[in-house]
Amino acid sequence: MSGTFDQRGEIDPNRGVVFCCLGKKRSGKSVMGLLLFSSYPYDRLVIDVNGTDGPFNGVVDVSGTVDTLPDTWGEIDRPDEDQPMTVRYVPDMGSSTFLEDVDHMLGLAHRQGQICILIHEAGQIAPVNRTPANMRRILHGNRHRKLTVILCAPRTMTMDTLAVGQADVLYIFELPNPHDRRRVADIVGLDPADFDDMVHDLPPHGYLRIDTNEDKPAEGQPDLRVIEFPPLPRDVVAGLKRL
Repeated sequence: MSGTFDQRGEIDPNRGVVFCCLGKKRSGKSVMGLLLFSSYPYDRLVIDVNGTDGPFNGVVDVSGTVDTLPDTWGEIDRPDEDQPMTVRYVPDMGSSTFLEDVDHMLGLAHRQGQICILIHEAGQIAPVNRTPANMRRILHGNRHRKLTVILCAPRTMTMDTLAVGQADVLYIFELPNPHDRRRVADIVGLDPADFDDMVHDLPPHGYLRIDTNEDKPAEGQPDLRVIEFPPLPRDVVAGLKRL
């Protein structure tokens, strides 16, 4: 069977998958990222650049810089030894070692393995031509470490092409910049004009799901690589805000 999802529309959490959620502010991308993140059954790490996103109920907050952060995932105090934990790291964007600080936390997750990583403002963490070492390791080899990665960003042009190119699944919300749409279409292998039309036709908070592991359709067959979805139900969104 081709594609990232099984017959029930689910993904094996023991399989490393990269998700990329793209769209302008308040389009729904961060909500989708949190929905994916909240369903993961093992340890989780959220890199919360703005200090306003991510799950807050029972979260373990970690702070500091590369010089003071834990050296291993195991050094983080686990609230319950029998339960998965969610770690939130809010980096100081004014720190001279901002990228190193975040990459240190990503290195902890990479070495530990079988962790879900949610990154808001992914363009800040994997910037063009400046993506640090552990982020590159994760983008190249997340499957080997059973890492699920969720990247949320308003644009593609400010991110390393690996962030989009290595994605198994892309969720595309309102994406107003034509250069961003063109980059997605080129990397995924879609006709840019057709992709423009699909994005323009989206209703508010509606989205496209692009499964890059789905086979290209034979002539006359439906293209299951790109599927349009309506906005997430309000009760689902409300439930996520209470996490």
